[in-house]
Amino acid sequence: LLAFSGAQNCAIVNKIGIFNWCNLTKIPHVQNDTVKLMLLFNYITEIDASSFPLLKNLLFLRLGSQRNNSLTIRKNSFQNLPNLIELDLADNKILILDPEAFLGLSKLQNLILFNNNLNESILENDYFKDLMSLEFLDLSSNKIAYLKPNPLFYYLYYFYIINLKYYQISRICEGDLYSFQMKYFAVMDLSANYLFKSNISVWEQCGNPFRDIQFDTLILSSNGFNADNTQKLCNALNGTKLIQLKLSSHIMGPGFGFKNTKDPDNSTFVGLANSDLKILDLSEGSIFHLKPYTFGNLSKLEMLILNNNKINSIEESAFHGLHNLQILNLSQNLLGELYSHTFDGLPNVTIIDLQQNNIGAITTNAFAKLTQLKYLDLRDNSIKSIQFFENMKFVEYIFLGGNKLKMIDSFKVDTNFADFSNNRLKNLGDLHKLLTNEFLNYVILKQNVFLECFVFYNISNKNSLIHLDLSENVIELIWKNGQCLDVFHKLSKLLTLKLNNNYLTFFPDGIFNGLTSLKTLNLSSNLLTYIFPGVFPTNLDTVDLSKNKLLSPSPEIFASLQTLDITYNQYICDCSITDLILWLKQTNTTLLGEKDDIYCVFPQNFRFVPLHNLTT
Repeated sequence: LLAFSGAQNCAIVNKIGIFNWCNLTKIPHVQNDTVKLMLLFNYITEIDASSFPLLKNLLFLRLGSQRNNSLTIRKNSFQNLPNLIELDLADNKILILDPEAFLGLSKLQNLILFNNNLNESILENDYFKDLMSLEFLDLSSNKIAYLKPNPLFYYLYYFYIINLKYYQISRICEGDLYSFQMKYFAVMDLSANYLFKSNISVWEQCGNPFRDIQFDTLILSSNGFNADNTQKLCNALNGTKLIQLKLSSHIMGPGFGFKNTKDPDNSTFVGLANSDLKILDLSEGSIFHLKPYTFGNLSKLEMLILNNNKINSIEESAFHGLHNLQILNLSQNLLGELYSHTFDGLPNVTIIDLQQNNIGAITTNAFAKLTQLKYLDLRDNSIKSIQFFENMKFVEYIFLGGNKLKMIDSFKVDTNFADFSNNRLKNLGDLHKLLTNEFLNYVILKQNVFLECFVFYNISNKNSLIHLDLSENVIELIWKNGQCLDVFHKLSKLLTLKLNNNYLTFFPDGIFNGLTSLKTLNLSSNLLTYIFPGVFPTNLDTVDLSKNKLLSPSPEIFASLQTLDITYNQYICDCSITDLILWLKQTNTTLLGEKDDIYCVFPQNFRFVPLHNLTT
């Protein structure tokens, strides 16, 4: 609906009939060129063969959530909608379907039937026999307790996505999905069922319910799987071809301080050895220890998702066998230390996400063997030292925001992108140390506590810095003390400089000298009252001076700019502001923000009067 903002309800606009919440008891008359018809939240109780006139152009029909909670669909109800590709009947608490309700919908691709109080017969019988183009079927949140689909699914050749979550299915055995055999599913979602109720012996007796079915993604999340049930499930899946298996929201592992359930071990996932699995999602559980060889049989795995567990320790050889793994997500766990053995067995990993743990100690060789690592996220931990950089290979992106760093204590920060935001760095001279590395392109130092600048290292003349973020610091104090007045002088390749929220009241003479490539300068949310002409580099394109205390700036300082934001300042609207008013009315410079937000603050009788409303 948001795509049609301004459209009138209970009407047709641009071939779209919008009749939601219109208190309708039957299908309204619509033009024969209508493409989409939306009838949600009405009081329609019955649809039959006479309900719709011939609507050859209608592609989308939404009849869900009728407010009387009951909807009956008679035989041939949609026969006059031959080109319909999506039908939504969802959230009708009692949906009564004639066995031939869907006759004539041979082009239907998407059928949405969630939360309709349907039972097993919807799959067992041949309701869908005419839906030869069906691709997506949503049957979630119904009253289905077992699965035995009708053989008609053999002939639905385009059918490849099915949503079967939020059921009461406690058991699936080999043969139950016989009519799905030899089919390929992009997604089969069986999450939030009762499969945990199948004890270990049931899984052993039932065989492989997914035999001869191929999947991109099989979702079995929120089924209450512990380590034992997961092992039996994986054994049952033996040979089933999967790209991704999602087992998130499981109950494997004891969590912190408990011993009531087991962590997965080297036998848990053995059954997946022949599945060619590439992505395994074990997020949102209580895994506490990663034990040796836990994933040793998953040699083709490329992504391992372990976020939101309670992982506190990674034992030696925990990742042994994962020589093809590229992405490892360990975020939001309880890791406190990283050792030299922690990531053994991951020669090809390119991305490691460790944010939101409690990592404080990192041994100097923790990442030394990861020669393919490109992206390392260590945000929101308790790291106080980055000496582990000394033994790291080149990494393109390093994120260390939200830690406890007080200084840059490594001579080597070999990366293109370094984020040190929201730490406790005090000495702006650390920037000089960072820029002894010639390959740094992006440096993020915002939200630190820079109060001083003592320089012990020289910025390399060959530095490649193009983006520098020093926002939300107190650079004003450093410059007032006459320190680091040449901090930008060697940054000849810099394109973007952020100095917003730094309590700046002035610019030292020549502070921007050397910034011969600078295009964008953010000076918003400072305390600037006056800017001398000529202070900005002539190559500058964009300046943000919003939320300062500018009184009556000379338009001369803006003359060469292409884009400018000077909203929310404290303009004194007397004769001194005349030149600015004239310039604002004549300039070709693009002015950001609302023009009404460039307003007078003094004198009182002009307070909040926009400058564009004033005449000279």
